[in-house]
Amino acid sequence: MKEPIRVLQVLGTTGLGGAESRVMDLYRNIDRERVQFDFAVHTSKKDILTKRLKRFGGHIYRLPRFQVYNWIPYRTAWRSF
Repeated sequence: MKEPIRVLQVLGTTGLGGAESRVMDLYRNIDRERVQFDFAVHTSKKDILTKRLKRFGGHIYRLPRFQVYNWIPYRTAWRSF
């Protein structure tokens, strides 16, 4: 069987916000053997959806939140990603 297509979702957190809830609705209802979501989140905090995302097969990549004073580490984190 072929590996699933992996789609990166970029979110602020894995909490229960509007965008996060919509992505989870999609994730619950797609054929996860054909398409898998991975997540780049801008927080080190493990939110309510973290365990569910991992159970569904998604990878979570944690990056620093962009702020004016940390633009160099932010850019470096994305380049190394």
